[in-house]
Amino acid sequence: MRDLNAAATRVNALSFAYLISEDSRYADAARRWLKFVIPFRVDYHLEDRGQHDTVVYCYEYGLKGVALAFDRLFHVLSEGEKGAILGHLEYHCEAAYQWIHDRMEIHLNYQNSHGQQCMHALLTTVMAFATDTEKGAKWADYLIRQYVNRVAWGNNDGGYTEGQKYGHKVQFMLEGLAALKTATGLDLFREPRWQNTGVFWMYCMSMNYWWNHWGDCYSLIDSNLGSDADTYITSFLASMTDNRYVKWWSDTRVCNPVHLPMWYLSGSGVEGKPPVDIASARVFPEVGQLAAFDRMYDHRSNRIFFRSSPWGGHSHAHSDQNGFVLHAGGEIMACDAGYYTYSGDTYHVGWSRTTQAHNSVLVNDMGQPKGINYNGRIGRFFNSPTYCSFVGDASAAYGEDLNRFERKILYIRPDVTIVLDELKADTPSRFSWVLNTFEQADLGKDQSMVVRQRDQRLVVKHVSPQGLTYSQNNDRPFPMKTKAWCRFTEAFPQHWNIRVSAEEERTEEQMLTVMHSYSEGKGERIRNLRRIDVSDGVGVSYECDEGQERVLFRSTDDGEVVSNDITSSGEVASVLSRESTCVRWFLGSGKALKAGEARLFDADDSCDVSVDLSGRSCAAHINIEHRRSVEIRLWLPAQPTSVYAGILEASAGLNPVDFEWSGNSLALVCHGSGETIFWVDPKFDPLNISRTLRFELEDNTGLETVDLETAIAENGEVVGFCELDPREPGEFELTANGAHILVQDAWDPDLSVEGQDRIVGLLRERTEIFVRYAPDQVPVLKANIQKSCRDKLVNLVCNGGFEAGIPDYPPRFWNVQHPRTHDPGWPGWSKEDAAAGQACVRFLRPRDPISLKSRPMRLRRGGSYQLRFKARGEATHASVTVSGEQGTAATVAVAPSEEWREYSADVDVRPGYCTVSISFNEGGEDDQVVWVDDVKFGYFA
Repeated sequence: MRDLNAAATRVNALSFAYLISEDSRYADAARRWLKFVIPFRVDYHLEDRGQHDTVVYCYEYGLKGVALAFDRLFHVLSEGEKGAILGHLEYHCEAAYQWIHDRMEIHLNYQNSHGQQCMHALLTTVMAFATDTEKGAKWADYLIRQYVNRVAWGNNDGGYTEGQKYGHKVQFMLEGLAALKTATGLDLFREPRWQNTGVFWMYCMSMNYWWNHWGDCYSLIDSNLGSDADTYITSFLASMTDNRYVKWWSDTRVCNPVHLPMWYLSGSGVEGKPPVDIASARVFPEVGQLAAFDRMYDHRSNRIFFRSSPWGGHSHAHSDQNGFVLHAGGEIMACDAGYYTYSGDTYHVGWSRTTQAHNSVLVNDMGQPKGINYNGRIGRFFNSPTYCSFVGDASAAYGEDLNRFERKILYIRPDVTIVLDELKADTPSRFSWVLNTFEQADLGKDQSMVVRQRDQRLVVKHVSPQGLTYSQNNDRPFPMKTKAWCRFTEAFPQHWNIRVSAEEERTEEQMLTVMHSYSEGKGERIRNLRRIDVSDGVGVSYECDEGQERVLFRSTDDGEVVSNDITSSGEVASVLSRESTCVRWFLGSGKALKAGEARLFDADDSCDVSVDLSGRSCAAHINIEHRRSVEIRLWLPAQPTSVYAGILEASAGLNPVDFEWSGNSLALVCHGSGETIFWVDPKFDPLNISRTLRFELEDNTGLETVDLETAIAENGEVVGFCELDPREPGEFELTANGAHILVQDAWDPDLSVEGQDRIVGLLRERTEIFVRYAPDQVPVLKANIQKSCRDKLVNLVCNGGFEAGIPDYPPRFWNVQHPRTHDPGWPGWSKEDAAAGQACVRFLRPRDPISLKSRPMRLRRGGSYQLRFKARGEATHASVTVSGEQGTAATVAVAPSEEWREYSADVDVRPGYCTVSISFNEGGEDDQVVWVDDVKFGYFA
C-alpha cells in the first residue's frame, strides 16, 4: 500500500505541474505512473480499525490523486487510458460510497469524525469524474448535498470543535469546496462559516504553542506544535477572504506551508498584517470557545482560552466545559493535561479526556460524562481595551450531579484574572476546583498557591469561601500502554493535578478566585489582595501602581450590591480609583454604578459598559454593548468640548455626536443594538494620522531608512509595525521617545525583547518591529548597531542552546520521535555539566532508537548553511541531521567521548521547510547516554 500511495502521489504532483505549466513532459511522466497504478484493486477488507473501513482508509488520498490527475490530463489521455482510470476510480469509490452511505449513514450521523474524513476525500475524488459516468453523477449528487446543507464541527461563527490537532481535517473540506466552486460555480466560501473560519484559527488555534489544548492533541511528539495543516489552511482562507490578519497568522505558524493545490491557490498577493487594530478578544459561541489576549500581536503576551461548548465532549473533544487555559510571558501556567495515548485506551478514557485533566470543577470527585448532551455554552461576553468579561454555563454538563455551574470570569489586562464559580446541586456535595500545571505548585497557608514555570509566576488566591483544603500530585493514574500500541511511553512526565475543595459538603457554593501572573524579574504588580464585604454578593480588592481596584459580583438575579462607597446594579462591576478619584471602571449587565458621590453610570436598560479616563488618546474612552437604543449618563471629571463615535479603521473617520452636559454628567444616546464606542475629546483624527512611521537604522555601512506601516489600536494609541530583513544583522540599540518598543524574533521567542523608550535587541531576517505611542506624540525611531553578525553564523535553530526548559520535560520546542515500542528512552532537559550556558539535553537510550526534533524552520533563502553542535558521552550510534526540502540533508555522527567535542558540517539546502534532529539509533551497548549542547544551524551574514 505504501508503494501504491507513493505512486499515486507522484501522479497527483506531476499532473498538477502539467496543469500550471502546460509542459508535456509532466503529462507524459504522469501517464507512465498511471500505467503502474490503475491495474491495482484494493479489496482486502480487514476488521474495521478506529471506525474506518480499512480499504477506504488505506487508499482514500491516493485515490483522490488519481482522480485529480484524470481531470487535469483529460485532453491528453487516450480513450483506453480514460476507461482504465475510470474503472479504477469506480471500483474504489464504490467501496467508499457503501461505507459512508450504507454503513455509516453519514447523512444521518454527520457528526462522525472518521466518516466525515472519508467523505471529504471522496467529494473531491468524485467531482473529478462526476460527468463521465452514471455512478459518478449519483455519488456527486449525494455528496454535494452533505456540504451545501451543513458541514460538521461548527457553524456560521467559523468555529471548529475537533480541537487544535484535528483541525487538519478542515483542509480536506476546503479542497472539496474548492473543487465544487470550480466545477459547478457554487461558491460556499461566501457563506459566513468559511468567511469566519480563518478568524477562528487566528484567535483559538495554536500559535506555535509548545503544548496544545482542547481535545485530542499530540503535544511533545509533533514538531508542528498544533496541526500540520494550519499554515496552508489559513493561507488559503486568507486568500479566499482577502484577510490580512489571517495571512499574518499563517505566515507566523512554523509548520510546512507546501500543499497541493492550496499553496498554488493561495497566491493572491494578500500581504499579512499583524492584529494591532482589531479586537484583542473574541467569542465563537456556536462552538463554545473564546480567546482573550493582552496584546494579540505579541507572542509572549498574556492570554486566556476558555471552552464551554454546545458540542460537549463529543468525538475528539473532551469533558472540559467551563475550562480555561492561561498563558503568561510565553509560558503556559494553567494547562490542559494528559496525553492522547490511543483512542479509547484506559489512560485516554480514564484521565486525558476527563474533567480531572482540565481546569474546571469536580462534584464529589466526579467530572462531566463524555458526550454531546453533556455540554455548555458561553453567555454574556464583553470586551474593551482593559476589561474582558464573560460567563460560561456548564449546568447541563454533569447530568444529575449538578443543577447549576456558572463560571463568571473578569480578565483585567494585562495580568489579572478573576473567576467566580456559582454551583448548585440537589444534595450536599463536595465541590473541587481543579488546576493542572507542569510543575509542582508552592501551596501557601492563606488559601493561595504559586505556580512556577521558568521566569514566570502565577499567584492563585482563593478569596472565598474559607476553610478550603489543598492537595496536589503527579501520580500516573493508569499505565500509558493498555492496548496493542501507544503514542507515548512511561518516560513522558505526568502533569501536576491540584484540587481545592471545601471541607464541608454543601448544596450551594460560591468560589471566588484571583489569579495574577508576573515575571520573577519584575515582581508582583498587585498588592494587598483581600476579600471585601459586599451585600448580596462577593467582592475583592487589590492595589497596584495605577491605584486601588475593587471588583464586586452580585449573587442574586437582580437588585443592587453595595460595598463601602460602591453601589452597583450589575452582575459584576470593577472600579479603579486613585486618590479617591475614579480612573476607570466596568459594569456588566447593569443599569447603574455609583462610587462615592459620583454617579458613574445610569441607563434606561441593562448594558455592558467600560470607561477609561486615563488613556493617552482621549479624555475618556467609552465602550458599551446594548440590546436596543438606550439613553445613558456618565460621570466625567471635566466638561468635554467634543464627543465622537465610531470603531477605528484606516478607511473611516469618527462621527461627531450630540451630547448634553450637566453637573459632571455626560448624556449620550446609543442607537439600535450592538457595540458603540465613544471618544471624548480625542487627540487625533484617524483620517489624518500618518500612515507611516520613519525608522532610521544605522549599521556599519551607513544609514538605512524603513517606513513602518501604522494603525490605530483599540484604545486609540498608534502602533507602527514592520517586518525587517536588515542588510547587516546584529545587535542594535533601538530608541523611541515616549513609546513602547517590541522586537519580536521569528526564530526563537526567547530572543524577543520589549521595553519603554530604549531597548537592545537582535535584528535579523524576519524580525518584527512594533512601536506603540500616543497619537499626539509621534516618536523618533532609531536603531544603532552595537554588535555586528557580519561574517558570523546567524543561528536559526530555536532553543538550540537548550536554555529554555523545565525539569522532566524535553527542551522547550523540541519534540520526541520514538518507535512506539515502549522503550523508556528519554531526551530530557538537564542542568548537568552544560557545554555552554546553564543547560543541555541528556539523551538516554536503553535500546530502541529515539530522536529529538527541533521546531521547524521555514528558510527563505537557499544555498550554503552550516550545522554546529557539541556532544559528549558513550554513544556509539548517535548523530545530528539537517533535513531540508527536496532531499537536501546532512548527517554528522557523534563519536564516543568523555569530554565535550565540537562538530560541524556544511550543507547546501533549498528554501522551505527544514528541521534539525538529534538521533540515537539502535546498536551497541544498552543504556547509552549522550549529552548534546549548543546546536546551531544557519548562514554566514
